[in-house]
Amino acid sequence: MSPRRRRHARPWGSLYKQPTSRLWWLQVKFPGEKLIRRSTGTEDEAEAKASRQLHELLAERSPARRQRRTAEQTTVADLLDLVLLDYSDHDRTLQVGRIEPWYAAFDTMLATEIERADVDDRCRRWRSHGPTWGAGSRTLSDGRTITWPARPKERVRPLSGASLNRLVAVLRRAYKLGQEKLGLPVVLTFPHYAEGRRGAYITEDQCLAICANFQAKVGATVKADFFRLGYLTGIRKGQLRATTKRNVVIDGDTWKLAWAGDETKNGQPHAVVLVGEQLEIVKRAWAARRPDCDYLFHVEGQPLGPMRSELQRTCALLRIPYGRTRGIVFHDTRHSAVTNLVASGTGEAIAMSITGHADPSVFKRYNVRRDPVQAEAAERRDAYLRQQRGTTPSIPAISPKKS
Repeated sequence: MSPRRRRHARPWGSLYKQPTSRLWWLQVKFPGEKLIRRSTGTEDEAEAKASRQLHELLAERSPARRQRRTAEQTTVADLLDLVLLDYSDHDRTLQVGRIEPWYAAFDTMLATEIERADVDDRCRRWRSHGPTWGAGSRTLSDGRTITWPARPKERVRPLSGASLNRLVAVLRRAYKLGQEKLGLPVVLTFPHYAEGRRGAYITEDQCLAICANFQAKVGATVKADFFRLGYLTGIRKGQLRATTKRNVVIDGDTWKLAWAGDETKNGQPHAVVLVGEQLEIVKRAWAARRPDCDYLFHVEGQPLGPMRSELQRTCALLRIPYGRTRGIVFHDTRHSAVTNLVASGTGEAIAMSITGHADPSVFKRYNVRRDPVQAEAAERRDAYLRQQRGTTPSIPAISPKKS
């Protein structure tokens, strides 16, 4: 008696029409798996039957089917986890506030269900009212648990076009990683918003005039030194203002300012060797230190304030335009420092180590492309090309063709 032949269960599928829809739909059932229902996107029965969608699903092999199921079950939060893993793999830190809004906005929504209108609507709200999020945590595939605190209410503010574009870039990266690693079909398009200017350049003469005429009722000298050090180094205002005596490292004749990762905005340790005018400023602040005050820069034992109104009065006295949209602000010292370092021939890696930038793309945005710098670059190029003339084999002249 011949052995009984084993029967293999086969997938089945069919086309059908729902009473509430004018479109034709397909359904496919693989053994041991859930029923798949999908719209064919057409109202024509002949076109639906001629379509290869049903045949392609029925012919799917197990690996492709598993990949498709994974993609169809992937949430937006799963894609955002891939971004965190990618940053960790490349030893980079994602700035606070870049990914938390997306976790709060979409979280458990399926990645394939998000549409352009959803992203537009969310960004429109953030542009008017600013993003908020609660405390949360995620356990990544490598076993690490990432936690974040809630957004403080006092820090919620409307976002500019540039800030929205940076947030959208994170979501775009999440979908790109989903496509590469999970086979997620990327059909989502992302908005781009108009950006204002990236920052004003403060000239050396303007900076010196501001420091010499700083309008402050108390501590004008300290605040002028503080402004000048920001202009020379490009260190963030908040980081510099929070600098304490323990951040000053003295090793023989070498002086440095050094901050741990939890003291910087991007979470990366930052150290700057002090020479020349920078060293003189820090030495003056060090000589004025007090036992009852831990801050390096202080006024009678009190930390420095925002300095906005004082800088505005100083600029008004000197007839220098002030304001983010029409003039300069303190943060432009950072833009100016980057521009000066690049214009003076400092390599990008060294310049980033001075200013504390961790992301080269962000560093490039801070390089204000002012006309004098471009003109000098063009002059250097022309001088170089003039030197090259006559140093290579000459090219024989071609006589014109006779008509």
